[in-house]
Amino acid sequence: FGMRPWLKEVCAKTIDALRAFHRREANVVIWGRIADLALSFLRNGLIYSYLIAQVLDGALSVASFLLYFSAAGAFSSWVTGILNNFLTPPNQTLAPSNVANLSNIPNLSPSRMAARWFPTPPAPTSFVWRMFPSDIPAPKKMSSPTSI
Repeated sequence: FGMRPWLKEVCAKTIDALRAFHRREANVVIWGRIADLALSFLRNGLIYSYLIAQVLDGALSVASFLLYFSAAGAFSSWVTGILNNFLTPPNQTLAPSNVANLSNIPNLSPSRMAARWFPTPPAPTSFVWRMFPSDIPAPKKMSSPTSI
């Protein structure tokens, strides 16, 4: 039908859009990690240098230094965990499936097409409704055991 050039153009545009999307996602992730690294280095460097200076001046005992050192580490990991949780929803919204949802591209996966054209039949039921006790079949009589 002469649709080959049009299909190639549509495919090329889709691939270009997907590449641009991944490039933008990678830039956001890289700059976020660089900022996190710089801020955590600055935060930890300031805290630890202050604690070391206090110990060297004799204003802080070694036991107190260890207590404050571990508290600073726990606090910085707590803050890092909170910041990572704030970054999780934007990472989830950058999923490639959202590109297809926003661009009105139908999902043409084989499983989706099979479900559309060949729906699964309903599961058979083995339950039989019996309204009256007379509808229940009588139990079979067992034969008497033979003597040995």
